[in-house]
Amino acid sequence: MIVWGHSHQAELRRDGALTTLNPGSVGGGGTGKLAEGGGDIGLARLVYDSAPFAPRAADLVQIDPGDGSAQAERHRLDEPVATLD
Repeated sequence: MIVWGHSHQAELRRDGALTTLNPGSVGGGGTGKLAEGGGDIGLARLVYDSAPFAPRAADLVQIDPGDGSAQAERHRLDEPVATLD
């Protein structure tokens, strides 16, 4: 599991046993740049077991800074990745 940021674009990618999570814009440039470029505020919440470390789920959240509306999507990380045959 790698959690990274700085690009301000939320992204969750799973490649075999490796999962990467970019939470989005929150924390990417301080509170003055939360809605950089007029876009939504993005953040993520990672649910995991700590000993031993095992990621369970990632919640990706988008918030409209204008009206406060939000949407969230949960991605289970403790289930196999679906593949297309």
